[in-house]
Amino acid sequence: MNYITAKDASKKWNINLRSVQRMCVAGQIDGAKKISNVWMIPEFANPVTKRKSKNLVGKDEILEAYFDFAFNRRQKFDAFFKKQYAFKDKLSKAYFYAVEAFRFYPQLDKMLPYFLKAKDLIVNTDLKLPELSLTMGGHFALAIFLYRSGIGDEVCEQLTEVLPVFEYLTGHKSGLDLLFKSALDYHRGMINEALHLAYKAIFTNDVDSDTKLGVSYVLAHISLLHGNLEGWNTVVEMLKTIIDENHTEEINAVIDIVDAELTLSAGLTTGIKEWLKTGDFDSKPLTINSAINAYLVHVRYLARINELERAIAILEVLIKNKHNKFPVPPHSKMYLYIIAAICYNRLSNEERAFECLEKALEIARQDKLYMFFAEYDNEFGGITEKFFKSRDPEVYRKILQIKESYMDNYNSSKLYLQGSLMYDDLTQREKEIAILVAEGFQNSEIAKRLYISNSTVNYHVRNIYKKLGVNSRTLMINRLYFYLKND
Repeated sequence: MNYITAKDASKKWNINLRSVQRMCVAGQIDGAKKISNVWMIPEFANPVTKRKSKNLVGKDEILEAYFDFAFNRRQKFDAFFKKQYAFKDKLSKAYFYAVEAFRFYPQLDKMLPYFLKAKDLIVNTDLKLPELSLTMGGHFALAIFLYRSGIGDEVCEQLTEVLPVFEYLTGHKSGLDLLFKSALDYHRGMINEALHLAYKAIFTNDVDSDTKLGVSYVLAHISLLHGNLEGWNTVVEMLKTIIDENHTEEINAVIDIVDAELTLSAGLTTGIKEWLKTGDFDSKPLTINSAINAYLVHVRYLARINELERAIAILEVLIKNKHNKFPVPPHSKMYLYIIAAICYNRLSNEERAFECLEKALEIARQDKLYMFFAEYDNEFGGITEKFFKSRDPEVYRKILQIKESYMDNYNSSKLYLQGSLMYDDLTQREKEIAILVAEGFQNSEIAKRLYISNSTVNYHVRNIYKKLGVNSRTLMINRLYFYLKND
């Protein structure tokens, strides 16, 4: 434990030195001890003044401060910890130390001393702090804890040290350390290792919905890479079980986000909740960690429907951290640069696309996170080879290795899902007509076979085009190819 002098403590607490010394003598500062006529005070200690009735706090007030932090009311959160308090009971004091740790979030090494102080207060008791969470609506563990590029392996070690203490405080297992390592391995292209850790995480976790959702995200992407559509369906079913559980409005918003992420990963836009399409984020109680994921979904959706200028405008604001309410961590910023590069390239602005790829590579290189470049290779329209070959051949070889190992399965899986999911969105009559179109029948022939009018067939074909986002019979058949082939 680190100590500071009484003089340093007086400056830190804005209390005169003599008052600090009197509190030490009276035992009002936990852990204070006198060494060679100098009072030494634990670095994280708080004084207990005689004005206890004025700042007496309990669990409810401290949890309110915690939720201020979770929903990014940072000014109010910081103001709470500038005051000196007396505590109603031991549990309240434990909550105080544990919540005070979030002043340093997500720097786990700086949070740990506070968690240990909280643990000391409840050890050998039945007291727990179940409301607290390290993820707070953020299922994407890399985006939360990679607050600085190049610290992926360091964070793995810190989570291994911190998580058992935090799990003791809350009274439940989260599997967050396994999820983080799984996501890290996935984005490094270490797919088998990521799969193993993801399964361990899901079986370790007992109540944390964020961990379940994070594991679902990793497992779904691995299923696509392996061409394992049964695995994809299993993940979708897993999501349904999470949705069926009783959740707060905050968790329901995160479920919407994950569902939309997977829909977009399959190359689709159907089924995405309207608030994510429009960017109506004020209508949802988004935490500091779920908000950035919501924005990522929104700009991906805009890029998918070719609202490119609008997407770029939002991307530039987020990348430059001008949206002060939701600062963007490095890993998410890398993702934003990649989406921006895709948008600029589609607008035939290769120079700006290369600038964005360069920025993304600067972030990715430090933790060897190259999976995004491979996943989005088709959407780059061929510029990745041109970019990486000249700038970083070694990274290009790694991306090429990932592509050669997995991308055929990945793209085939997406095509199948696009066909099957879109097929499921058709009415029974539209499905009948789609199959007949695929078999080569003309509209007039379809009308005779189904005993309906030509105009009715034309009406259904137009609806099929609209639902599939196509404008010709050939494109319709291509979109549904994998499903109709098996059907």
